[in-house]
Amino acid sequence: MNLVDLIKKEFDIKKMNKIFLKKGSIYKKPTDEINNITYLISGKLKIVKYLPSGKELIIRHINKNNTFAETLLFSVSNYPAYIIADIDSKIVEISKEKILEHLSDIKFTTEYIKSISDKIKVLTDKIEFLSFENTKKKLAYYLINLYEFQKSKHIYIDKSKAEIARIFGSTRENISRNFSSFEKNKIIKIIDNRKIELKNIEVLEDILLS
Repeated sequence: MNLVDLIKKEFDIKKMNKIFLKKGSIYKKPTDEINNITYLISGKLKIVKYLPSGKELIIRHINKNNTFAETLLFSVSNYPAYIIADIDSKIVEISKEKILEHLSDIKFTTEYIKSISDKIKVLTDKIEFLSFENTKKKLAYYLINLYEFQKSKHIYIDKSKAEIARIFGSTRENISRNFSSFEKNKIIKIIDNRKIELKNIEVLEDILLS
């Protein structure tokens, strides 16, 4: 039983007050205090920061049947970024006081710590990704990760170019140029908008190490 299952069992989600968020609405801002864990019943949220240019940098998405803020509940006072509804969503909030009451339960505490550890791992991977100084290296890293996950040189691109651009802190045009450059240099073969074939993984690795 994971943290989400325990929360649904211990807090009787069905009887809790629901908050409905319309697509594009801001749920939390960096000026808002963290005083609860949020459970996403349905929909999808995104955690974003805005660059000085006004461009949106997506830190990560939160999908339905997931919790967030448990990693920050007892450490900082404010949300570190904006949390925005990517599509129409429904959530419930579980207060810090209620969480504290349940931390005496060893099973609940174990799953709580495990959830925090898993999310720190994801954040570490994200920091590693953002450490690459240009779009070319970020795209190479992204494609290598897809190759390792899908275990095939025929890769399904799981995001649109616009979504990739937001994650990279770049533009859709720049992403398209880099895809075209990779194809021109016979590193990849573009099959359609969401499918490519990796022709030379070694060159992708060389790009990362250059």
